[in-house]
Amino acid sequence: SCMLSVHIDKGFSLFTEEAGVRRNVLLQQPFERLRMSSDDGVRMMFLDFGGPEAEI
Repeated sequence: SCMLSVHIDKGFSLFTEEAGVRRNVLLQQPFERLRMSSDDGVRMMFLDFGGPEAEI
């Protein structure tokens, strides 16, 4: 499973966690790159950073 972290200085980070300690960063983007966001009001969130990463 993956976790999304929102940090005031580092922006958005998507990572996996192993045994609650080790992080494998899958994606990291600063707030400035976020073009659009939306959600379904239940559990899905869409973040559009544009560029090659497109949306996650």
